Formats: sequence, C-alpha cells, structure tokens
Amino acid sequence: MEKLYLKIFALMIIYLIIFYPLQLWVDKHQKGNFDLCDKQEWVLSKQGESFQDGFIGSSRAFNMLDMNILSKELGRKTINLATSGSNFSENLLLLHLFLQNGNQLERVFIQADVYGLDSKNSYSYPFHDYVYLPYLGDSLVDQLYKREVPSYKYLMWRYIPFLKYMEFNDRYSFYKMIRGGYNCTESEFDGALGSEIHTDNGFEENEEARLKFGVNATDVKSLVDLIDYCKQNGIEVVLYQAPEYVDYVKRQKNRSEVLEEYQAILKGEKLKWLDFVGEDSLNTNKLYFKDNTHLNQSGVEAMSKSLAVKIKQMDNPD
Repeated sequence: MEKLYLKIFALMIIYLIIFYPLQLWVDKHQKGNFDLCDKQEWVLSKQGESFQDGFIGSSRAFNMLDMNILSKELGRKTINLATSGSNFSENLLLLHLFLQNGNQLERVFIQADVYGLDSKNSYSYPFHDYVYLPYLGDSLVDQLYKREVPSYKYLMWRYIPFLKYMEFNDRYSFYKMIRGGYNCTESEFDGALGSEIHTDNGFEENEEARLKFGVNATDVKSLVDLIDYCKQNGIEVVLYQAPEYVDYVKRQKNRSEVLEEYQAILKGEKLKWLDFVGEDSLNTNKLYFKDNTHLNQSGVEAMSKSLAVKIKQMDNPD
C-alpha cells in the first residue's frame, strides 16, 4: 500500500512539473493573442482606448444597435460591448476586464428586459465560462465564476493545473497556438464598433416563444453588482429596454411583475430608464423585426436614430 501511495505522489509531482508551467504559458498566450471574429475576444483585445458611451447586454444590444448612427447623431465616441446570450454576470466580467486593460468609459447603457432576470431559462449558455479561463485568479473573475458555475468545477479549474484547458481543448488548440494564433486578425466589429446587425428582412415566427418569466435572485444580484461596479469606477449608468414585437408582448403572462423588479432597482439606484417597448412606431411595425425579440437592419436603423433622440433629450431636458 505504501508503494501505491508513493507512485500516486510521484505521478502528482510529474503532473505538476509538466502542466503547471504549461498553464502559465497558455494563460499568457491567450491574453495576448485574440480571435478577433469572436465578440468577447474582440472586446478583450482592446487596450488603452477611451470611449464616451458603451452599450452592454445580450444579443438584444449586440444585434440591435447601429453604433455608427449613434456616434454620428450624439457626436460621441461609442462602443458596443454586448455579446449574444450573456447574462449580467458575464456583462460585469467583460466590462471589468475591458477596464483592466486600461480602457475608459464615461457612461454605460445596460440593456434590461424580462429575459435578463431569468437568464438560465432565457439563454442556452448564459455565462460563457470557457472564454475567460485565462483570467481565473483575478478576484472579481473568481467571484463571478463561483456564482455561475458549479463549485466543484470552479475548484478544479482554479487549482488543478491545466485542467480547465483540457475540458475545452477544442477552443484552446495547441495547433493554433504553435502556428502563431488565429487566421482572423481583422474583424468586421472594428467598422461596426462592436455591433453585428441582422440583414435578413424576413420575419421568423418563434412558435415556442416563452410567455411566462421568472426573477432569479442571482441575476438581480449581478445586475446590482454591475451597476455598483460602474459607479465605483466613475461611470454613469443608464438602463434601457429594447423593442419587442407588440403581438408577442401582449401574449406574455407576467411581464409587469418582472418589470416591477427593474423599477425597484432603478428607484434604489436612482437611475434613468429609456423604454422602447412603448414605442409604437417601432413595436407595431412587423417589417422592422427579424423575430419577436430582434430587429432587422431597417429596424436597427430606426431604433438607433430614436435612441439617439432619447439620449439627447435625456442629456438636455430643457
């Protein structure tokens, strides 16, 4: 039995000798080599830039804002930090790493809707844990991983060298690393300032669209933490609700109950709220929508112009 223990101990030492320095190398490599066609990595690649307005949220911000229109109409430098199917924890994590890279923001617009407070039921993968593995060890990153992933996974990824990369070896490919990185070194996100707009003008009816929504305490906490984090970093916060097709909104069962939670947060945090669900010219025009919850290219253009007007009225109430 003693020999068995010695063998196990020896294997552990060999594992550490091989994989601990390997993990350090991959961590460093991934923080300096980015797939610029991946939205999260495009944001992580930004360093030392200054922006006046940033927009963050799920695909209802990522795919529904024309940043060039907003920049032109507002006369301000803007960036879209939103990512598809991401919850408020991921929004906070990505914003944190963005600022850690020496970037600056004056104001953040957070896209807030009935889906955001029920992220595990609204999105297929609400916290893209595999993206941020190189940043484990940062106190806020660790805090959000503990919140969003099972404890056993966090502990294994954090304390067993290289295990985190083994689990997602299809993403962290040695072939790509040794070859020198990724083919995608230029990105359409640059010209679109972080947005990706749907060009299909056909409406896709989702027969399985959800009609009842919940309020998850973790999502509420992450939203409040995101707001507080912005305030602590001197960033003004505004919440806004993007358009949804009116027929779908009418069929939703408990929408008002979920929105009451947002109103409580707005009141407690003393924030401004821009609401597009009541914008009849947008929500009632089916030709503006790709599906019940996403605008097409024409809708994005109309919404971005309307948002610019609302922001200017908010900034200059007189």
